[in-house]
Amino acid sequence: MSRRKRAKVETRELDEKLKQDDSESDQSEKSKITSSSPTSVGGRRESSSSRNTDGKDAKDKKDESKTDDSKNDDIEEINYKEMLNSLEGAAFQSRLPFDKMSSLEAECFSDLQGPSSHAFVQIRNRILKLWFEDPKKQLTQELAVQKMEPPYNGDPALVMRTHAFLERHGFINYGVSGLAAARQLQSFGCEVVILEGRDRVGGRIVTYRKGPYVADLGAMVVTGLGGNPVTTLSVQMNMELHKIKQKCPLYEATGNQVPKHKDEMVEREFNRLLDATSYLSHQVDFNYYNDTPVSLGQALEWVIKLQQKNVKHKQVQHLKAVITLQERLKSNINKMSDIKELLHSMKAEKDALIVEREKGATGDASILQEFNYRRLNREMTLLCNEYETLVSTNASIEEKLAQLETNPPRVVSLRSVECPGSQCSV
Repeated sequence: MSRRKRAKVETRELDEKLKQDDSESDQSEKSKITSSSPTSVGGRRESSSSRNTDGKDAKDKKDESKTDDSKNDDIEEINYKEMLNSLEGAAFQSRLPFDKMSSLEAECFSDLQGPSSHAFVQIRNRILKLWFEDPKKQLTQELAVQKMEPPYNGDPALVMRTHAFLERHGFINYGVSGLAAARQLQSFGCEVVILEGRDRVGGRIVTYRKGPYVADLGAMVVTGLGGNPVTTLSVQMNMELHKIKQKCPLYEATGNQVPKHKDEMVEREFNRLLDATSYLSHQVDFNYYNDTPVSLGQALEWVIKLQQKNVKHKQVQHLKAVITLQERLKSNINKMSDIKELLHSMKAEKDALIVEREKGATGDASILQEFNYRRLNREMTLLCNEYETLVSTNASIEEKLAQLETNPPRVVSLRSVECPGSQCSV
């Protein structure tokens, strides 16, 4: 297995360790709260002396837990510094395999084969180690040759070639992008003048200050320390890195904390958007638009717009279904109204026919009266049955409308102005 794969594993293990430390700290806090509550086995209150004893024990445990946490942080920091001061750690921090050439190195040093390539790897690791020991100072070729350990100092030309390669590709003697680029151009013999494009320094890293309140607006989180050049920059600028816990409460503009279910729902939606952009890039191979590389921010904005379109489409379909049911309900109600009016008119006709029958008509007149009477009974029965059918149909429609109103389509979507990924770039 190559060192690149191993580096990813080590970074993942480091993240898992951080998560485990956070969970252990949370459990310790819970245990402190439990131990501080003075309750006896029988559920009765304990005496004041026992409460005082438990309070002291809880305080001692709290102090011990704080000491243990500080020790763990110190041990983690020490281990990380020890890793940088080792040959394997220097190669890992530089994102290079420890025991063999990378593909770029093999291409640039194709004349080195066998023992010569092994000597190159050893020289390269030692130069990287020298750089990480004091990244605030430029590591010159003369200093690299001078501090090279035997027997690898027997070929100064190879040491100088290795140093030039590492410096040319930014593995050593690097720093803040603008200043490092100026220094690199200056080493090529150019006369360089550095101009600041904004009315402040910092580039994407900017802090907003208003009165006593401070808020970082971007690029303030270092994601992963292993193999990250930002770690070296923090050493160069004497910046202290603070460990970020896994718990990250969010607050709305009103100052209230965002509900957990809302936070989780938005997080799931954002992860779905990231998965969609990853699918477009790796599966569909959609990485260029009009012969221009598509950044992660652009891809996210497009996916967000498509997601909004999908959400709106579902909302439109939902409203169309509601309107269709309401139109059916309206039509049935109109039919029921017509049936009522028709029944009233037929009942009046039937009452008049009954009055005429009571007068005692004979012959064809009585036969016609009987026919009309039976006809009216039959038609009124059919209309009543139709009315009852419409009543049951309306009840079913109203039930469906209630279901649609209580189960509207999912309306969770992220606008591009709200999406943190819209500020990202690849």
